[in-house]
This record gives sequence, C-alpha cells and structure tokens, in this order.
Amino acid sequence: MPSDSLFSGKICVITGSAMGIGLALAQSFARAKARVVMADINLKLAELEASALRQAGLEATACQLDVTDAAAMGKMIETVKKNHGRIDYFVNNAGIAILGEIRDFDLDLWQRVLKVNLFGTLHGIHHVYPVMVQQKSGHIINIASGFGLAPGPINGPYVTSKFAVVGLSDVLRAEAKDFGIDVTVVCPGFIETSLVQNVQVLKSTAAEYQKQVPVAAVKVNVAARIIMDGIRRKQKRIAFPFYVKILAALYQLCPPLFFAINLKQIRKFRSIRRDS
Repeated sequence: MPSDSLFSGKICVITGSAMGIGLALAQSFARAKARVVMADINLKLAELEASALRQAGLEATACQLDVTDAAAMGKMIETVKKNHGRIDYFVNNAGIAILGEIRDFDLDLWQRVLKVNLFGTLHGIHHVYPVMVQQKSGHIINIASGFGLAPGPINGPYVTSKFAVVGLSDVLRAEAKDFGIDVTVVCPGFIETSLVQNVQVLKSTAAEYQKQVPVAAVKVNVAARIIMDGIRRKQKRIAFPFYVKILAALYQLCPPLFFAINLKQIRKFRSIRRDS
C-alpha cells in the first residue's frame, strides 16, 4: 500500500496482530506510514513480524497482550499513550472460534470464546475510548464477522460473540460521534487464515468441515485491502464478500428461507459428526 496522508504518522494499535488478518492490517497501516503497535498474546511471533516491518524501513513495535485481561489491556493502552502522546486508530481484532453443535459445548468452551471475542473487544473499548474522548479524535475498528449479521449453525458461541460486537459497535458509534470519534465494524465472510484452516471442530475435524464450506475463502491480503479502504472512507460497516450482504438481507427480509438454509446446513454437518 502506498503512503497515505490520512494514515501517515498516525498511531495505530492492533490486537491479535501476529498473524492472519491482524498481521495483514498491521502491514497495511505500516506501509501507509502509520506508526503501528502490534499487540498479541504470542510476543515472539509479534516481535518477529514487527522486526520485519522495521527492516523494510517502516515503524512497528510489538507488545504482549492477553485481551481477556482487562488490567493488561489498560496498561498497554496507557503505555502507548505515554510513548506516543495519542492513539489515532485502535483495531480490536483478536478472536478465536470453536465450532460444533450447541449440545456439545460445555460452559468452559463458551466462556473461552466469549472472553476473547466479546470481552476482549470490550476491554479495548473501555480503555481506549476515554483516551480518544480526551483528545477529541480517533477511530475504533472492531473486527466482527459475517456471522454477526446472519447467524449460522455450528457457530453458537462465535455467532453470539460477533452479534454482540456488531451491536456494541452500533451503540458506541452514536455515543462517540459528538466527540469526533469514528466507529467501524468489520463483518467479513470466510478469510484464508489459520483461524479457519485450523479451527477446532467438536465431534468432527477442520478438514471435514472445510469440505462443507460452499464458498471460497477471501485471500488475507485482499481482505486487508477492502478493510483499509473502508477505514479510509470511515464506513460504518464493512461487510464482504457479496454473499455476506445477501445472507444478511435474507435473515432480515425472508426469515423462512434463511431458516431453510440453516436447517440444510446443520443436517449436512451431522453427516460428518462423530460421537466417538
């Protein structure tokens, strides 16, 4: 991505940025001449990727962060503000997925997904929003999912967390407007990342599940380009590819047809479900 005056010199913090879409966004912001802070639970990998960006003449630092730890989130944001004086972009990207039927989930698995996907996002907002209110500017970007607009079976905890992130983003957007703060929620379909390729599937396997996915995954660099373009234009909601918008419309406008699609999907999954 070429230098962009909108991002040049701006301070950008991205959670879960050691790999996948978080890494692609970190690289995109850095190439646009932003000063990027890569926060990830895997410090070694984050430092490796930040070092690669610095070797390319770009500005990037890494720090360790478990987004489920609210105190750690607060400390990280305080440190970034102390070091840079402000935070211009904050991307709540860290997320996990565990797939399977709701009957197969225990509460520990529910809590694991919700702690990262929902509370991790909430922790970021809780600590960075006051900073942006004080400076009267900023842009919060929450990475949700197409499953936050149109629910699908086999994704109970993930859907729950992402619907909540979409709703939270919509509430925050209205409250933040008069403080000069923008809020964007990103709702992608399947992206070609390790989150999808190595996902834990209860009573089945990732390989078997992938064979049932009816659409091609979006390349991570393509996804990053779409998201960056939406951020540049301050889009309220970035939903892609086209089938996400179609399914979201069906969910709202034709519930019986949407339910029939979901019913077909769960019955298809049960063909690969193993009780042993």
